[in-house]
Amino acid sequence: TMHKAFLAVVLGVAFVGSSFAQNLELPKLPYEYNALEPAIDEATMKVHHLGHHMAYLNTLNAALTTLRQNETTKHLAKMGIDKLLQHLSEVPAELKGPVRNGGGGFVNHVLF
Repeated sequence: TMHKAFLAVVLGVAFVGSSFAQNLELPKLPYEYNALEPAIDEATMKVHHLGHHMAYLNTLNAALTTLRQNETTKHLAKMGIDKLLQHLSEVPAELKGPVRNGGGGFVNHVLF
């Protein structure tokens, strides 16, 4: 069902990156862009997924790349996004905004 597919995507994002030092990827929607019509039209879904969601992801991945380049913050980049957001106080000041906003926006759009 759509509910099970949605749950699988959410749970998958929680664990992505937990032990790997690669960039996160834009998750594929578990349904077609027009599946929520008439409540949410296909164009709006594409804007949110391919535009907003991708922009948050790009911001987060840039921050993760910077974290990986420093021995003192490298461990943060290996956390899953859920855990990284819980450890935001350990993120250097110049990356807190990109991690909080990019990471939070990424997770929010997974839920959307």
